[in-house]
Amino acid sequence: MCHLLEPVTFARFEYCFHHPDDNCPCRKPKPAMILRASADLEIDPRRSYMVGDKESDVEAGNAAGCRTIRLGHTAASRADFVAPDWASAVDWILRPKGKGLEKLK
Repeated sequence: MCHLLEPVTFARFEYCFHHPDDNCPCRKPKPAMILRASADLEIDPRRSYMVGDKESDVEAGNAAGCRTIRLGHTAASRADFVAPDWASAVDWILRPKGKGLEKLK
């Protein structure tokens, strides 16, 4: 993923090794992983974006207070924006405030 998103630099990656049946608070769609990283890195989730290809990514981002983008999915989503690819997601994020930042589904 890092190679695909160059020249973006990542502070770190987060992941959960638990099985869905383990009911782990850091496993998506629960927001603990996002909230922990936000606190550790002093990032305001309300000024952040959660980008993912699954509805559980969107749910986790929404629960953490992030703006959300669902990649490559055209069906109904609770995301703020549905993007066919990374380039479209980046374009949407970089749009000036008030210009196309309404919920698009």
